[in-house]
Amino acid sequence: MSKFCRCYSQCYPDCRKSLPRFICVLKCIDDCSPNKKMVAAGDCNKFCLLAICGMALNGQADVASCVDDCTKNPNLYNKFL
Repeated sequence: MSKFCRCYSQCYPDCRKSLPRFICVLKCIDDCSPNKKMVAAGDCNKFCLLAICGMALNGQADVASCVDDCTKNPNLYNKFL
């Protein structure tokens, strides 16, 4: 397992205890990235469908919920990154 995936696999479940999926995807990519370059929120569908290091949503309802949260809160990620 890569260093990035080890970091991400620890970061994401901890983050999900208190934050929505789209925030955790962005936060953990940024926190675990070796270049520490901020990622942009971009397209909600893209982030909600990502499978990073084998971690993905389970079912269409989770994707729909993630996209809904992301769409309703497009600038929320700035607060946490």
